[in-house]
Amino acid sequence: MPQSLVAGTQGVSDISFTAGNPWPADGKLVFSVPASFTAVTGTSVAASSGTDGGFSVAVSGTGPWDVTVTRDGSGSETAAGQAIVLAIT
Repeated sequence: MPQSLVAGTQGVSDISFTAGNPWPADGKLVFSVPASFTAVTGTSVAASSGTDGGFSVAVSGTGPWDVTVTRDGSGSETAAGQAIVLAIT
């Protein structure tokens, strides 16, 4: 969910989920953003809770967009059932 709901605002979006399975230290999360959003970008994870390590972010598509968050292997496996929040900029 975007932290601001004002049209045209760019900033941070919080992605919240509960891991249904363990999330490996080098695992990926892919989610889709509907075409009703415009100019979807993402370059980094500014903050996280419920998981550790580093991340990279890639966006593909032209609406809907696929956003891929890749863990860089520097953290530990995140347990199934863990609540996770990623702040994506």
